[in-house]
Amino acid sequence: MPKTKKGQAVSCRRAQDDTPSHSRREKFLATVTPEEILKIFEKRSRAIESAKQSLENLIIDASYAQEPKRLQILQALYWGTHVSEDKLATYFGISGRTHLHEIVGPKDSPCSSCHALFPRKSRHSTTQCRPCRIRTASEEREAQNREYAAHTAERAEKDRLDRERINQLRDLPYAEYLKTDHWKGVSDLARKRARYQCELCKGRKGKLHVHHKTYANLGDEQYGDLIVLCETCHRKQHGKEATA
Repeated sequence: MPKTKKGQAVSCRRAQDDTPSHSRREKFLATVTPEEILKIFEKRSRAIESAKQSLENLIIDASYAQEPKRLQILQALYWGTHVSEDKLATYFGISGRTHLHEIVGPKDSPCSSCHALFPRKSRHSTTQCRPCRIRTASEEREAQNREYAAHTAERAEKDRLDRERINQLRDLPYAEYLKTDHWKGVSDLARKRARYQCELCKGRKGKLHVHHKTYANLGDEQYGDLIVLCETCHRKQHGKEATA
C-alpha cells in the first residue's frame, strides 16, 4: 500500500470525510507508483475470481439437493440471479434451454407497465403483460403513422416550393437567369464535375463556359443537360446550333 511523506497509509477507498472524492483520487495518484497499482489490480482480480469460483461451487453443491428442494433451488437461481441458462442446465444435468424453461416453468411477474402479475415464460421474455404489449404496439404504430404523415406533408410542401422556385426562374429573361445564385451554383457544380477542363478538347486554358444542351429543364437542370466548354469550343457549338 502506498505511503505518504509522513509514513501514513493512503487508501483509494478511505472512509468518507469532508475531503471531496476527486481530491482523494488526486492525492492517491500523486503518491502511488505503477508497481503498486499493478499489485492492487492483481489483488482485486484474485478476489473477483475467487468470488466467481465460490458462486460456481455453491451452484454445484445446490444441484445435488433432493427433490422437491432441488427444483425450488433451480427456480430460485434461474429467476433470482444472472447465472447463464447454459451453466444452470449443465450443473443440473438438463439438456438444453428449452427443457430448462419447461422445468422451471412460468413465473408470475409484475408487468413493467401496469404492475399486474402475469405468467412470464422465461427471464428473457417480455416484461409486459399481453394487454400492455398490445397497447404499446398500437401506440408505436400510431406514432409511426403520425411521423409518416408529417414527413409526407413536409415533402409535399418542399415540392410545392421547389415548383414555385422553378417557375419563377423560368419566367426570367435568359440574361437575367444567368445572373441568379441558382445558375451560379449549377454552373460551379458542372465545372467541378468536369474537373475544370473542356469536355470536348480537354483544354484547361482560358475561361470555362457552361453550355445548355437543352432548355427543357431550365431552372432544374439535370446532369445531361449541361456541358462544360472552353471559349473556342463554345463558339463552335453555338455556330453548329445556328446552322442546324
